[in-house]
Amino acid sequence: LQILALMKRTGRSLSELAKVMAAVPQVLLSLRVKEKKDLDGLPAMQQAIRAGETKLNGTGRVLVRYSGTEPLIRIMVEGKQDALTRLVADDLARAARACLEVL
Repeated sequence: LQILALMKRTGRSLSELAKVMAAVPQVLLSLRVKEKKDLDGLPAMQQAIRAGETKLNGTGRVLVRYSGTEPLIRIMVEGKQDALTRLVADDLARAARACLEVL
């Protein structure tokens, strides 16, 4: 729906909008957890998220959240450099394993 709204607002076609889009490496990880603890209440997890954002230095993004329907923590990292993107995702998974009971 966001794409359609952008097309309507700009008057551009989908093919025109696609020309200015740049694909970036993305890593998605899902870890099964025993319990969905409040992520804001886990200082080590918050520190790992901040560290990941710092490593990306404004060239990507980090999203860590629980699945709404399954006992999973989802880690998504996007960045311009594939190796760095993977490193940040792996660091976040390691932090999740340390903070949560991952099954």
